Formats: sequence, structure tokens, C-alpha cells
Amino acid sequence: EDTAAFMERFTASYSYRPARIATQAYDAVALAAALSRNEGAADFSRAALTNPSGFAGTDGIFRFLSNGVSERGLAVLEVTARGPRVVDAAAQTFLPVTN
Repeated sequence: EDTAAFMERFTASYSYRPARIATQAYDAVALAAALSRNEGAADFSRAALTNPSGFAGTDGIFRFLSNGVSERGLAVLEVTARGPRVVDAAAQTFLPVTN
């Protein structure tokens, strides 16, 4: 799901547009739900949360490093008179790193 779809679905359900940061809360709950569906017991371990491949979120990919820092695959935009222009598209995957 992307940001626009989330905003539309939220607005349709609650009759107001959510704060822009709401997508991060949604991603946190979605991640918790995904980790709870693992075979056997839910896995909220450090290893599961710091998966180097990261997770797919509403605003794109994200991951947590072992030092607690989060990383997101973000696009770089240029503001022009005609509107924003993508200079560098958002990453679709993370290359594994060692923490």
C-alpha cells in the first residue's frame, strides 16, 4: 500500500485526513502484526526487528539498525516551478549491512 491509498482509505473511514506522520504509526502496527504471524510464537526479537532486508511500509522500505537508528528508502526531489521532480528514485531494497 502506498501513502496516497492509505490517506484515502483513512479519510473514507474517519471523515478527516490524518496527520502526515500517521503512516509511521500504521507501519509500526503493521510490522508488529507481521512479526506476530510467524510460525510458532511471535518473534519480536532484536534479530527479527533488525532484519537487514528491512520491511515494506506505507512510505516505502524501512529498517532498524542494531544501534536503534531507523533507515528509510527515500526519494530525492527537486522543487521546480512546475512542481516536484524526482532526481533520485526511492530505493526498493536495502543491501545487507553488518551492524
